[in-house]
Amino acid sequence: MKYIMITGSGHNIGNCLATYLSNPTEGYQITADLLKANILIHNAPTDQNTTKELLEMASSCGINKFIYSSTGGVCGYKDELITEDCPRVRGQKVDDYYRIKAESEDLCNEYIDKMDMVILRYFFPYGPGTNPTRLIARLIDSVKQGNTVKRNLEGRPFINPIYIDDLCEIVRRIVDYEGTSYEIFNVAGTDMNNIEGITEIIGAEMGKGIRFKDTEEKTSDMIASATRILRDLDYVPEWSIRKGIRRTIKEFT
Repeated sequence: MKYIMITGSGHNIGNCLATYLSNPTEGYQITADLLKANILIHNAPTDQNTTKELLEMASSCGINKFIYSSTGGVCGYKDELITEDCPRVRGQKVDDYYRIKAESEDLCNEYIDKMDMVILRYFFPYGPGTNPTRLIARLIDSVKQGNTVKRNLEGRPFINPIYIDDLCEIVRRIVDYEGTSYEIFNVAGTDMNNIEGITEIIGAEMGKGIRFKDTEEKTSDMIASATRILRDLDYVPEWSIRKGIRRTIKEFT
């Protein structure tokens, strides 16, 4: 039996993971007792100091595997496909949230001699139960309210978001995965589109017209390589953007 503790299990993705992994018949049991757990999924939005404290506690309590929920944003927008070994963005202009995630990844790397570490970089997760302030949820709300949506005249950025059911299944496979002492996985879908295309899908599913506001803002893409999910976890994400949006609309409207 794998006893799993999830920080942030009362909110958003953490709650979805706790529900998905609460399956004793499949060998998983959620616990709030760190002394009983052998796997810890750190999903709570904390700063580096709290992550450091949790790493110390986990290592002293005998946790075998520490799974850290990070973000693809640590790599920034790029003109090429984002792989797990892609250089992370640096400098004073980096968003605080991305900076905290990157520094927390570095902290995890310091504990690989005490427990196995897996860094999961989520790329635009969406779906029922996820944070309504995330990108696709905000686009759904904008279309519903009849607000304008910014459209880059260059058509960028393109993204490949991950639907919550696919995300949860990927994490389940990570729980069982036997790799090296330090692993990084991009958690992204295999279906990609740009903001304009995603918004048009939303409009079509809701039966609403779209009000775009054109901008000449320069940007790159945030498209993650899903090779490791396909190869090492033997999983192909099942939810297309259209199918996921259709399900998400039912939740948020």
